[in-house]
Amino acid sequence: MIIENDSVFLELLYADENGKSKRLFHGTILKLHVKVEHNVYWLEAEAISHTHAMDLKPETWSYQNHSMPIVDLMQKISGYYPKVQIFNTFDEDKQMGAYTLQYQETDWQFLKRLASRYHAVLVPVSTEDSVRVYLGIPDHRDAGELEATHYRMYKDMLAYKKEAAAGKSGLSEQDYICHEVMLHDQVLELGDKVTFKGQQLHVFEVRTEMKQGLLTHHYTLGLKRATEKVIQL
Repeated sequence: MIIENDSVFLELLYADENGKSKRLFHGTILKLHVKVEHNVYWLEAEAISHTHAMDLKPETWSYQNHSMPIVDLMQKISGYYPKVQIFNTFDEDKQMGAYTLQYQETDWQFLKRLASRYHAVLVPVSTEDSVRVYLGIPDHRDAGELEATHYRMYKDMLAYKKEAAAGKSGLSEQDYICHEVMLHDQVLELGDKVTFKGQQLHVFEVRTEMKQGLLTHHYTLGLKRATEKVIQL
């Protein structure tokens, strides 16, 4: 834990079999819990990524420049915070197109609404010591083929029906098949491309836990064109 300017930061590092360390998480601690079981003290910490700073105070602003690129407005808002980086994964540079009102929304809520004009999501990077956000799912790297013996498959019918009803999807039910895999020895990030069961998929959800001294990673994989619509932040 690191204390700086009345904030308590949490950094989690992972050392592989070669002793090389990799950061799993860097964020702000929200809650600290101390519990006692059979005279053994346990400290539990609840932390969140640095984008939390953008999701605290509701704001009201109006933006009347119809020709302003959406990404430019996002960059302007991010400039209110220290060391914020927003990266656009799209080639298209969409404009605002109309009068836009931010009414009693946090900046994070408003940024997510702006991202929806690309039919995309905001992907926060939880391994950096500052705010780093991608508009859309990033192509971080090709992590190669995954060989997982513990996995399950499901079809996100709710997401498919919502997109189909709105007439926006252009995708089939099969595109919404997701895979949840469990690994012990491979660290992946949101947006990483992998090959699994003969398909090229992207990581759009990561959950890591420690049980009985063993670090376990749970990854949710899906097609990029579908996960851009169903990813949950």
